[in-house]
Parts: sequence; C-alpha cells; structure tokens
Amino acid sequence: VLTERLVARGIAVGGAPRSGAAPDGAATVASLASPPVSQLVAEMLTTSDNEAAEAALKEIGYQTQGVGSWAAGAAGLASLFQEAGVPIDGVQVADGSGLSIEDRFTCTTLVDVLTLEGTGPVVRAGLPVAGQTGTLADRFVGTQIAGRLRAKTGTLRNVTALAGEIDPLQGGSLMFAYVANVPDPGEVTSAGVGIDGLAQIL
Repeated sequence: VLTERLVARGIAVGGAPRSGAAPDGAATVASLASPPVSQLVAEMLTTSDNEAAEAALKEIGYQTQGVGSWAAGAAGLASLFQEAGVPIDGVQVADGSGLSIEDRFTCTTLVDVLTLEGTGPVVRAGLPVAGQTGTLADRFVGTQIAGRLRAKTGTLRNVTALAGEIDPLQGGSLMFAYVANVPDPGEVTSAGVGIDGLAQIL
C-alpha cells in the first residue's frame, strides 16, 4: 500500500516492497514510537481488544520463553504469576483473549491480579468505567455505580464474568470478581445471573 501511494504521488520507487533491517547509512524517512505498555494494556482492557490480548500473550511467551506462541505465553504467564505470588490453582490459559472454552480463571486469581503491587494499579486504571467508557459505556447509566465502577466484562455462551474495582458509598475502594458458568450445552448471561445487581450490592 505504501508503494502504491508513493507511486500515485509521482515518487519513483526502486524495487519491490519488502521488510527487513535498513542498510547502513539509510536515511530515516519516518518513525513511530510505540506507546508505553501501560497505555497499550489500558486500551486493550477498555475496548476489550481481543487481537491485542492475543498479541500480548504471545509477547509474554517471546519475552519469557523465546517463542511467540500461545503455549509459550501460557507457560510464561504461569511463571510470572508464581513469581508474583498469585495463586494459579484452577487456572488454565489456552489463549490471550479468553475466547477459548479451554480457558479457566478463578475469582481469587483475578482479584490478586487487580491488587498486585506495581501492576495492579496499571490494570485497574485501564478498566472501562461504568456508564462512561469502553464496554461499560452503556451499562449502569443513571445508577449510583456510574463513574464509580471500573471493571472488565467477559461473556461467552456458557460463562459470564465481571471483575474490577468499585468505590462504595462509605468510601475507600473494593476489588471484586464474579464468574458464573454452566457446563455445555448450557447457556448463561450476565442478566440471567444478575451480575449488574451484584456490583450494585457492593
């Protein structure tokens, strides 16, 4: 596409497009710096960007195991959790997005991730805000929770979840995780189990 657009503007391009390391002495035409990881994570959580989540897990695999794959990412994530003291009993990671029916996370693990010193505040800061942003922009509108709940949703045919942080009326903040699931071929919805109501109870 870049080659086509350059040619369309009368710029001569020598050779077919390709990628690789620039030769020594090449002039920099343009550069684009990556946003910090904290911003990438925030955007991924706010918009529920499954592709970014898949890439993140594979990057964890590459950084910890030298291979950018789901399996390496899962192994790397397990090691990082163990190093951080996050319990992984009952946890099974098959992909980065959580769309695989093989994925398993416990409420304890989710809350521990949210409260983890160092990275917990980064994760919480990127969560959608009830009635305002991302996947919660249209939920909790006009309720006492709007603007005071930051949480990540997760719903497939047979599982629904909500995990995050809420500022209760009496002050302070609470971290929570709700996960409801049923075996195949059952179906469950957030409305069916009243997950929004559980958040309001907090």
